[in-house]
Amino acid sequence: MNSDRLSDTAPRALLCVIDESPEVRKALYFAAFRALRTGANIITLASLPPETGGSEFLWGGISKLAEDEKRDAVTKLCEEFEREIFTPHGLTPVRLVSEGDPVSLIREKIAAHQEIKEVILAAGGSENPGPLVEKLTRGAAKIKIPLTVIPANMTEEDIERTA
Repeated sequence: MNSDRLSDTAPRALLCVIDESPEVRKALYFAAFRALRTGANIITLASLPPETGGSEFLWGGISKLAEDEKRDAVTKLCEEFEREIFTPHGLTPVRLVSEGDPVSLIREKIAAHQEIKEVILAAGGSENPGPLVEKLTRGAAKIKIPLTVIPANMTEEDIERTA
């Protein structure tokens, strides 16, 4: 199911952000195993950078083409992760692709989808957990649901065992 609406029978949903970071797979694997164990649905969220605007009159056609190419690339990335991680386990996430800042989008989606009960992210492999984890943990009280951060050093086996 790839729409903004989940089934009314869904007891809960897990929200994961899809991006091009190397650690994203860890969060998606964790979400897959958590969903299998709990019966939760999965919502994936991919963000597109907001339009910069200002030159629509002269460059409108080119701007539209660039936006379409970005959306297609993000959709393709989501489809690849779905095939690799979710489909083998019989899971079909709800895919959301929206324009905007990822932190703002996460907050918006939590507010719009009452069934979201947990946000799952993965930390980067360096001393810095990554900009998304850093921003969300600083404002964690604003989201009012658990924020699970998967450490970079967890293996797939560790993730499956703990999810």
